[in-house]
Amino acid sequence: MIDLAALVKDRMDNPRDLPDTVDGSAIARAALRQLYDKRKDDGLRWRLSGLGKCARALSYIKHKVPPDGRRIDARSRLTFALGDITEAILVHALTEALEGDSEWSLSNVGEDQAPVWLDVGEEYEPIKGHPDGIILRNGEPYAVLEIKSAASYGFRRARNLMKSGFCPWDRTESYWYQVQAYMEALDLDQAGVLMLCKDSGAVQSFWVPRDQNYMFDLRWHLNIASAKPEDVPRRLPSGEKLAPRVELSKRDGVTKLKKHGMLSWVCRYCQHANVCWGDRLT
Repeated sequence: MIDLAALVKDRMDNPRDLPDTVDGSAIARAALRQLYDKRKDDGLRWRLSGLGKCARALSYIKHKVPPDGRRIDARSRLTFALGDITEAILVHALTEALEGDSEWSLSNVGEDQAPVWLDVGEEYEPIKGHPDGIILRNGEPYAVLEIKSAASYGFRRARNLMKSGFCPWDRTESYWYQVQAYMEALDLDQAGVLMLCKDSGAVQSFWVPRDQNYMFDLRWHLNIASAKPEDVPRRLPSGEKLAPRVELSKRDGVTKLKKHGMLSWVCRYCQHANVCWGDRLT
């Protein structure tokens, strides 16, 4: 396996004169994309990037329930723009770092990205997604390339899990369902994740293996999500139930503490949060 983070860090540690042949238009367009792109379906279509959502959230999307919750506002778009810029720069650095390598290269990155579709069964339309790229080995597709920017908490968590010998993304991580879907759609057995810490600029990378039980688990999750929203549990594909937090005083077991009743960030950032929770949303 190649160390994606080491390649990027080595390239960033060794800046070059900017040649006339370098076309920076892709990075410029990535920086400005959030100013002009609009979602034509208003987010009411299943996408591979969203398969880690809770079953009820997917049900709202399937049944075209108008969003009533967290919307894509200025703050969200600026966050997405930073992610777009991060991806464009890291892809460019990684591409240049692999120049001249006879074994490893990239394809379908940047403006050459190509959509993929995952067929999950006759009862569903194929689900569309956009992987960040494909890692080639000896000219043949070898792995999915996934680039993520993370806050310091998520970055440290991933680093600590790697130090303990674990893959940072497992069934408790929504991104796991996204990269597994890409691997299934492309029939690849690995996903290489390149992660940037937004707070410190640190870079790390790891590999996620394809899970042979993924499609079975995904169909189970989507079957639940296909019912009417009011009949669907608030449950993540990992099986975790989403409910208000219970924070009572250990002294008397009755006094409500500050975070008592608060919903998880998964619910508070959901585009259907208000229609799902109503007055219980805090």
